[in-house]
Amino acid sequence: MKRVVVLSLLAAGCAKGGSAGLGNGDASSLLPDIDAPTFRDAGLHDDAKVFEDAKVFEDAKVFEDAKVFMDAKVFMDACVPVQTQLLANPTFDLMPVSTGWAQSSTSSGDQLITNQSVGDGGFPPQSSPYYVWLGGLLNESDQLTQNVAIPANTTQLTITGNYIVNTSEVIDDEFDSASVGLTQTDGTPIEIAFNVDNTNDNHTTNYRAFSHTFANIPAGQTVTVRLESSNDSTDKTNFIFDTLALTATHCP
Repeated sequence: MKRVVVLSLLAAGCAKGGSAGLGNGDASSLLPDIDAPTFRDAGLHDDAKVFEDAKVFEDAKVFEDAKVFMDAKVFMDACVPVQTQLLANPTFDLMPVSTGWAQSSTSSGDQLITNQSVGDGGFPPQSSPYYVWLGGLLNESDQLTQNVAIPANTTQLTITGNYIVNTSEVIDDEFDSASVGLTQTDGTPIEIAFNVDNTNDNHTTNYRAFSHTFANIPAGQTVTVRLESSNDSTDKTNFIFDTLALTATHCP
């Protein structure tokens, strides 16, 4: 009789519109245990906050702090500038001594690149054995020139050298002068790098250094480096130069 009663109760539940085996919620033991809320209690998303707490993007700021592009400038700074000395025979010591240089003087046969010693009335070389001697005679104009190709993409151009001034002029007034500069190959001036005259005599045979960075950079052009002097008709001045360099900073 007990077995019949159980079957009747189940049947009655179905008759009232319930689901077999669920009843009216009294059969909760038949569902998965929802008292251990795996998602909400463990809080994999809300508690651990893998994205918001760790803030992989915003705290580490991989893009903005590291600034891979802007700081490293991988693209913009890919060019590593180099420095190139452009003059041929800058110390005037190659053989033949005129290598790279063209000489002209109003004094016939005057050799501007020389190794004449102090004992012969000359001056000591700064770099042995040769140096440049401009002037030294009355009514004289001298020129020493060299054509040079300036690299494209040159961002800085500097000329350096060493000089002596020795004069018999009255040093309170400028009568004789010399200069170093750049011109176009047709002689049109580009920029004077260095001016000196008889008033700059320090009464020694010690070299002094000069340096000039050009404001006008003729990048990609062939230009002329020009050393020149002019003496008047009284009291000669000697202008001595040695160990020059014309250095271009550029992208190779």
